[in-house]
Amino acid sequence: NIRELENIIERLFNLTEDDFLKIRDLPHYIYKEEGSSASQKLDLLPASNILTLEEYERQIFTHACQYYPSYNQLSHALGITHKTAAKKIRKYGLEHLLGKKYQNT
Repeated sequence: NIRELENIIERLFNLTEDDFLKIRDLPHYIYKEEGSSASQKLDLLPASNILTLEEYERQIFTHACQYYPSYNQLSHALGITHKTAAKKIRKYGLEHLLGKKYQNT
């Protein structure tokens, strides 16, 4: 969910006092203890290398829209409304990518 991602990133920046984000800064439901079978290594970047939310959003839509042939299917996969999906795809000029890899999966 895009809104949840935005809220998490905003909270991380507001609550950390360091120049770097650390695993301990993440919410407990994202961070798993070492040794947990579901744990993943996270490579957190210094604040100077972090993209804007809009840039992350563009990357998400650039990737996701290639795998869904319609705004409805894309919006359902991303947990947003059809109207929001169409608006974002137009905003980033990604209409040409919609469904590009759909037939190849």
